[in-house]
Amino acid sequence: RDLSPLLRGGALAPGRALSQYPRCAGGAQYIDAYVRAHVPGAVIPGPDWRLNDCNDVPRALFTHMGYSLRTPRWRATAWYRWDGAAERARWAEGPAAVELYDHGGDDGTCASGAFDFEAENLAADPAYAAVLEGLLRELEAAFNPNPNPNPNPDPNPNPNLNPNPNPNPN
Repeated sequence: RDLSPLLRGGALAPGRALSQYPRCAGGAQYIDAYVRAHVPGAVIPGPDWRLNDCNDVPRALFTHMGYSLRTPRWRATAWYRWDGAAERARWAEGPAAVELYDHGGDDGTCASGAFDFEAENLAADPAYAAVLEGLLRELEAAFNPNPNPNPNPDPNPNPNLNPNPNPNPN
């Protein structure tokens, strides 16, 4: 996909930035599929959920992809399950998880040395539902190369094929 319009500033509204980040969640499944196969005798400390980075992992073994949209005030991230064979997100399934953080008042200094404005995920708060919905719509429009305008396709797309071979069941 040609991303040159993004570099020219024409594809996104001003003040917006996009990013994506893979995850290899799955704990023991991930360890068995990749780490132990490539590092015999590997000892992995800590709980399985900590094993979710994808450093030096082939794309086919990613389990999720996080797509983020940052505006001057908000950061929204949607985590989609990853189709390793096709090396693309499973957009039709919808996000596996979402995050929403309010950066209102963020001057970029991180006074505490931590992510001051990303300590509370607001995605489940009904007060921010409209904000989240709008940001996710914008995020998916920017990242999904093949949006499906009809999420419920006709199960019988051929009108000449009668799904019921016996039209008179009585």
